[in-house]
Amino acid sequence: MNTNFSDLVPRVETLENRAIPPDLSAAFADLTARVAALENPTPTEPPADGDDDMKLLGTETLTNGTEFVFDSLMDDTVYGSYLLVLNNVVLSGTESVQQHMGLSIQQSSGGSFWDGYGAFRMKVLAHDGTTTPVAKEYLGLRLMGDTFASVTVTGQITITPGGSGLGAITGHLQTGNGDPYLYATMSAEWGGAMHGIKLFASVADKLSGSVSLYGLKK
Repeated sequence: MNTNFSDLVPRVETLENRAIPPDLSAAFADLTARVAALENPTPTEPPADGDDDMKLLGTETLTNGTEFVFDSLMDDTVYGSYLLVLNNVVLSGTESVQQHMGLSIQQSSGGSFWDGYGAFRMKVLAHDGTTTPVAKEYLGLRLMGDTFASVTVTGQITITPGGSGLGAITGHLQTGNGDPYLYATMSAEWGGAMHGIKLFASVADKLSGSVSLYGLKK
């Protein structure tokens, strides 16, 4: 069949101008609305703060600093425990000397920090990856206290306040070079409230990396 293009135009216009049955009109309208919704999605609202079981309280990043400080960010009436995440924290040095890295707790809002030295001890089970794990015990809340030049530390520390009783600090850390340990598990008791925490080194201006503090709601 031979049909000229000029003959098709009026036939198409006639079809386009025909009335659409009511049932199809509703279907077309619904389909159009659904396509428009897909093409222009409504942004999802972030959950309300009260809906978050775990909240990021702060992140500190250092380059050749001395301590990661989270001042007055902990609230024992809201949070039942806390998580301190160490992300490639480097204690740098060129000579193998006695040095340490540890935690200090702020017991009152805006108050001073104390590392628990003389009252608490950190018990550590250190692994070098080849021999039997070695049990160590550091004074205060030290995470390591050995002779080494430099170390890169990654891991997590959980802090559970004890109120008027004893709380707990537990951690699992690993290092990039196995000195003073390849990885270690550790625990210590702690008494009293907690309002802030800091990670510090015994050598000034040698800490780099990132540390984040999370609160886990009761």
